[in-house]
Amino acid sequence: MRNKHVYGSLRSYVGSVATIFPFDRQKLFGRQAPLEIEIGFGTGEYLVGLALRYPDRDFIGFEQCAGRIVKALRKIHLAGVTNVRLLNLDVIQAMRYVFVPGSLQTVHCLFPCPWPKKRHAKHRLFSAAFLRLLNSRLEDRGLIKIVTDHHPYSAWIAEQLAETGLKLEQRSIPPCYGTKFEQKWQAAGQADFDELVLTSVRADAVPVYQGVDVRIYYLDKLDPSQVQWKGLKGALSVQFRDFIYDPMREAGMVQAVISEDGCMQYLGIGFNLASGRWCVRPVPGSGVLPTEGVNTALRLAFESLQESCRSKA
Repeated sequence: MRNKHVYGSLRSYVGSVATIFPFDRQKLFGRQAPLEIEIGFGTGEYLVGLALRYPDRDFIGFEQCAGRIVKALRKIHLAGVTNVRLLNLDVIQAMRYVFVPGSLQTVHCLFPCPWPKKRHAKHRLFSAAFLRLLNSRLEDRGLIKIVTDHHPYSAWIAEQLAETGLKLEQRSIPPCYGTKFEQKWQAAGQADFDELVLTSVRADAVPVYQGVDVRIYYLDKLDPSQVQWKGLKGALSVQFRDFIYDPMREAGMVQAVISEDGCMQYLGIGFNLASGRWCVRPVPGSGVLPTEGVNTALRLAFESLQESCRSKA
C-alpha cells in the first residue's frame, strides 16, 4: 500500500530562514518573476492551485507544522509545479530579516487563527505593527488577501489599519476555496466568510536586517563536568538545554534557545579541543540568522565554560 505521507521530492522545501538570508530570488527560483506568498498554507491545496494557475509567478508558502509541510510537498510533486518553495518558519521573522522592501506582489492568508478569547488577542497575526511591516515589503499597489470564518476577527483587523498605509475592501463570500479548513467550517453550518483585500497605497520604510559578524571564542582549558549554564532573561532571553559531551572525542554541544524581537531561534553551540585550545562556535548547519541574540548566546556559553574551571578551583 502506498504511503500517503511520502513527499516525493524535497526540491521545493527550503527549510530555515538562514538558508535564504540574504534574499536572492534568482538563487531560490532560478529566475526573476513576480513573487507571492501564502501564510499558513495548511496542506497546500490553495498554494498549489495558485502555482498551476499562474506559472509566470513564483510562490513561497509559510507553515510551522511539519506534518502539513509533508502533505503539501506531496501535492507539489504530484502536480509537477516548480514555482513553489516552502519555508518552515515564523513569517514575522522572515519579513523582518529576509524580504526586502517592494519584493512582494501579493500576500495570501486563508483562515488564520482568530484567537477569539480576549486574553489571547495578543497572539493575533495581523496587528497594526505587523501590517505596517508587511506593507513595507509590498510593491506599490501590492495586495494582502485575508479570508476568515470569524466575523469579529475581520472587524478587529479593520481596526488595526490606521496609519498602516493600507486601503481596505471587504465583502462577504460563499465557500469557494476548497481548503480543508473551509470545508470544516462549511460542514459545521457556516455559509459565508469575510474576505478582506488590503491594497498598499503608502508604505513606511522599514529596512531589512543586515546581520552581524558572529563571534568565535577560544579557551585554554575547561572542565565539562563542572559547567553550569547561565542564561539571560528579559527582552532578549537565552536559555540553554540538551548539553552533551563526548570525552573520547573531546567535543560537546549545547542548544541555546534565543528569543529576541518576538522571534525564536534555536542555536547549536559546539566546543571542541583543537591544536591545544578549546573552540566555542555555532554548530555547522544550525540554520540561524546572525543576530545580536546569537552573539549573546555564544558569549554566555563561553562564560559558562570559562567558569567551569574557576568553580572547581
